[in-house]
Amino acid sequence: KAFKKKGKKAKEKEAKGNTHYTTFEDLEKLKEKVLKVTLLAEMQPSATGIGKKKADLSEINLQGSIENQFAFAKEKVGKEIRVADVFEALNLIDVKAVTKGRGIEGPVKRFGVKIHRPKAKKHRIVGSISPWHPATVMWTVARPGQMGYHTRTEFNKKILFIDNNNAINPKSGFLNYGTVRSDYVIVIGSLPGPAKRLVALRPAIRSYAKKERFTDLKLPIATEEVAQ
Repeated sequence: KAFKKKGKKAKEKEAKGNTHYTTFEDLEKLKEKVLKVTLLAEMQPSATGIGKKKADLSEINLQGSIENQFAFAKEKVGKEIRVADVFEALNLIDVKAVTKGRGIEGPVKRFGVKIHRPKAKKHRIVGSISPWHPATVMWTVARPGQMGYHTRTEFNKKILFIDNNNAINPKSGFLNYGTVRSDYVIVIGSLPGPAKRLVALRPAIRSYAKKERFTDLKLPIATEEVAQ
């Protein structure tokens, strides 16, 4: 009895002529109504050395006209998308990830508040959190709370090069990660988050740095000839 109403509503929707679009031929009928096309991508943890089994899902936003978005989606559905297909060396990118979680911390560690003198009753607190009037605590006042585990974006990171050569791996593997078995990207600068955490890359939206920088940079990676 609990599902009788839901069953009736489903039958009524089918009677009205609601259809489910499952093929591209059916979806092309909606081109005039569609404003944006996104792809649902599934990661391949088995191709990495992190030992993860469950695959992460991510939405990929497409750019350009609706016709170009449909054509790209039709071409890439069910196929593997590599980093080299989207980015090139010396390109500027933005990196988005979740930072390291620090848990609940006080204002001293969270905002760098100065510790009070030894004779004070309390040392690791803010001296005054608000005036008498207005009788409210402003959001700018340093207070205890969650530190880390926030989504942050690093802008204008330059890609040195993209490769899939296993010669980059040290003998014992990378610390807290393991060995690199697939394509990798070497970026100048630091990235948010710990090892093995999912990182999203996108073309830079605030690009202003010169691309001619680091053009002749060569990393000391041992090749097969040197190893022999």
